[in-house]
Amino acid sequence: EPDDMSTGERKEAVKKDSVFLLKEVIVQLGNRKGTDAIDGLRLAVEIPQSDINSLARGALLRNLKLKQTADVVQDSLKDNNASIRQAAIRAAYSRKLRVVEEYIELLLDSNYDVADLAHRALVKIARKDFGPSKAANESERKYAVEKCRVWLCSRR
Repeated sequence: EPDDMSTGERKEAVKKDSVFLLKEVIVQLGNRKGTDAIDGLRLAVEIPQSDINSLARGALLRNLKLKQTADVVQDSLKDNNASIRQAAIRAAYSRKLRVVEEYIELLLDSNYDVADLAHRALVKIARKDFGPSKAANESERKYAVEKCRVWLCSRR
């Protein structure tokens, strides 16, 4: 009974209810179109609590794959948030969007996971690995970008 709850029990009840509510909001945002949904999910992926963060990342990926226009996905490849860029790479690849030039640029991304994901997408598309290796320095990464650009030009 609520009147018999201690302050600690009340605090835990509030925390549980707010987490439950936050999870519901994340699920709802994942099912909405438009950049407002992406903005809300951007905030959610920055929450350090692992179950919230994981739910938000999954909702973001589903949202970009299923709810957003190709232009929104393409714009998301340039987002300031690395989690958004990662989800956008996965969504763009899944949707077979023509964003090879963006993948090539992302090889130089400051976030290693983003650059690696872009590299893996390019390897699948090109059926050839132009690099960079996981241990590549900046000049090796730039060289890999140039090799990818040459390959892309040869396909046109």
